[in-house]
Amino acid sequence: MSKNCIQKNPLLRDGTSQAQRVLKALLPDYIAVDEHSMEDLIAFAKRLAEEIKYYNLSDIPDGDWVGFFTRTLTEDQRNEPHYALFIAFLEIFKQAQADLNTITKRHLDFYYRDVLRLKERPAVADQVFIIFDLVDQVAQSLVSEGTLLDAKKDDIGADLRYAVDKNIVVNQATVESIRALFVNNKAVPPGDPRPLNSFRLYASPVANSADGKGAEIEDEEKSWKTFGKPAGIALVGSPGDTGRDQAEIGFAVASPVLFLGEGTRIVTLTLSFDRVLSLPVFTNLYLQTQVSMIQNVVVARPTPSVARPPRPVPDSLMYADASISAFVVQQLQQFFNIYFSGEKEWIVPEASSGDMVTISDNQIIIRRTIGKGQKPVVAFNEEELKQPFKTTWPVMKVMLNQNSGVNPYFYEQFKVHKLISAKIDVGVSEMKGLILQNDDGALKPEQPFPPFSSRPVVGSTFYIGSTEIFQKQLTNLDLQIKWHGIPPSALSHGFGTYYDNYITEQTRTDSSFQAELHLLDKRGWVLLGSRQLFNNGLSQDARMNMNGLNSNVELVTRDPFMTPVEELNASVKKGFLRLTLSPVDFGHQEFQASFTDAAIRAATNVNLLGNIPNEPYTPTIKDLTLSYNSTVVINLQQSEVQRQQPAFDSRIDQFFHVMPFGVAERHPYLALQPTAIDLLPQFNDEGSLYVGLSNVNAPETLSILFKVSEGSADPDLDRQRVKWSYMVNNDWVDFMPLQLIGDSTNGLLTSGIVSFEIPRAITANNTAFNSPLYWIRASVEKDSSAICDMIDVRAQAVTATFTDNANDPKHLEQALAAETISAFVSGDANIKEVLQPYASFGGHPVEDSTSFYTRVSERLRHKRRAILIKDYELLVLDKFQKI
Repeated sequence: MSKNCIQKNPLLRDGTSQAQRVLKALLPDYIAVDEHSMEDLIAFAKRLAEEIKYYNLSDIPDGDWVGFFTRTLTEDQRNEPHYALFIAFLEIFKQAQADLNTITKRHLDFYYRDVLRLKERPAVADQVFIIFDLVDQVAQSLVSEGTLLDAKKDDIGADLRYAVDKNIVVNQATVESIRALFVNNKAVPPGDPRPLNSFRLYASPVANSADGKGAEIEDEEKSWKTFGKPAGIALVGSPGDTGRDQAEIGFAVASPVLFLGEGTRIVTLTLSFDRVLSLPVFTNLYLQTQVSMIQNVVVARPTPSVARPPRPVPDSLMYADASISAFVVQQLQQFFNIYFSGEKEWIVPEASSGDMVTISDNQIIIRRTIGKGQKPVVAFNEEELKQPFKTTWPVMKVMLNQNSGVNPYFYEQFKVHKLISAKIDVGVSEMKGLILQNDDGALKPEQPFPPFSSRPVVGSTFYIGSTEIFQKQLTNLDLQIKWHGIPPSALSHGFGTYYDNYITEQTRTDSSFQAELHLLDKRGWVLLGSRQLFNNGLSQDARMNMNGLNSNVELVTRDPFMTPVEELNASVKKGFLRLTLSPVDFGHQEFQASFTDAAIRAATNVNLLGNIPNEPYTPTIKDLTLSYNSTVVINLQQSEVQRQQPAFDSRIDQFFHVMPFGVAERHPYLALQPTAIDLLPQFNDEGSLYVGLSNVNAPETLSILFKVSEGSADPDLDRQRVKWSYMVNNDWVDFMPLQLIGDSTNGLLTSGIVSFEIPRAITANNTAFNSPLYWIRASVEKDSSAICDMIDVRAQAVTATFTDNANDPKHLEQALAAETISAFVSGDANIKEVLQPYASFGGHPVEDSTSFYTRVSERLRHKRRAILIKDYELLVLDKFQKI
């Protein structure tokens, strides 16, 4: 507003009040033509009597006439006749005196009324806001224009009546929840030109409260911040923190690949964008290290408490010093807080040296490690984790850390980037929770066990089952086995010597013992290859590492809906790895014949006792673990195929925006417009007020009262346009002009009613608000302080105006008290309750003469052409009587 003033004429005084408008010198009774009172006239008569001679009966001068006027009126009215006659004359003289004294008024009236044809302003009827409550059994009911409401009686006993101003179709819709979001997009600490808290978001889940969280409002007016703007803005926990909660925002992915029950679990999330990321996303970090370490990166000028964003760096920047690069990675990690869905609570990954957040070309790569000792990552449980993710899969949640202290601008920098895809890589090592089975049945891994049975032969099988592993699309599978009980002679000379005395055609060496590996898929076995059972040499701690079993493993498709496996049987379609002993066995079938033959020979020749064969080794496993890698890609790119419902219905993996009051799934099919999906939820307006409605039966009309604290808006800010929208499947849609039937709030600057045509497209159960309500939004792009504070928001509102029923004119001098109106003059069976929550407004009686003369004199002064500051003041005071 102040920007539009061309003439700079600063106001160097206090201004003008309503009382100061009245110039007594211009009022008709300010100066009287004859101002003498009765006492003045008596005194005058006495003074005059001194100048007049008194003649006695002899016609001789005998003094003056003063003695006739030195009398006083007695209470018993025993007054001398001549003095009583004199007093009676003075009383009659008052009439002529009063008529003479009206000449000023008659002159003004002649000029104002006869010449200028001006007259007093008529009385203006006051209005009230009325709220109707419909009976439960009726869907809607019409209250017609002119319907009379009972406002009790006035001071003279006449019935007060108020008439409904317009038709209203009352329905069952009610305001159930009011929330607000404030985006601090221009906060600058005093004395510091560097914005510290830019683009921090503040959420008020109970906007109509003192602190945005439900605290009682203590001031008499009961007003609250319309958009939840904090009284002071500072970092959480700092001295200026006002207690307003910062909004939690971020994104999340849900996928069956995130079923991670045990072991060391490394999750890497790679976000790919439609273009190379702009450098300010990661160069606007303050690298708090020695200047000598920062070569052509940033010029650091630290302050005691606030980090200054560095200067931009060239696109071709390469970090020459590895320590600088490591520091950048460390700082980038502070941007995000990572969580995984657990059984009862969110799992926070342990700090690990392998954790990182890196930015490269058009990608952001986030890696986190879930340690062996941490709980399993399981399917999301909404009841336990208190967020409305509509998914049956585990969830990885990535939240922006708004208080990282590294860079307070990253929401604004990150939110503009459009996603193409999100790739999830999981790597699990040393997984032990496996189903173990051989030809003889189930095995217990708690103690050493023979995988190929106690008498293995070529073709003996060992099965390893896991729902977690084999429901996924594997990119790599590693098997680690620690053998138990290898004979000492075999350890010292190898299995080739150990089996020398066997009668056999098979050649047995350390490398000849092998197993073929197959994966079960669609009830068929897919060959992965063969591996030596003792491929790490023989020792007391002999191990078999079957690393890189990725040959054909990718041919086995994932099946996230597979039935959990407990044992291998004919009905199982997948979920098992099979090891088949081949091409040689361990000689259990040959041992008896070889031993008998050697014993007979030794009986005849004692020198052959050394040829007795060793007892065959029965392979026994002391410890077994599986490690695997799996990858999925969530395609978020807009395409004609992706925008079709079949693509959405067949989706498995999901991408979500985490919002201040809930979450929202994002998919090309769900987008209202064919635009790319944003990395983060979009909050482009500085202030947003959310009104949650229940019992909406769209399409229908709805009138909502917005009671504001008039005058609480910042007058130095330009007036802001209020944008109205409604939510459809977690997205906002602007009301069309024809859908905004009426708005008497003057852009939420005055109390009034906004009437909507609620469209059929509006939806409830929007997960963005985690409530079964229908949502309407009022938002302003900037300078939200230009909007008044709010007092109340109510549905089913209408105004009613006073109708004169020969009522006391003084009725309009005072507002009709709140809750005076509670019924119709003629009852309406469909309306359960009539409410008048607030006092009447806007009424005033017929203009009195003082106000009339003041207004006309001002009109003649400025002629409605404001030039001086006082002209502006008088025009405003005349227009707005409440000022």
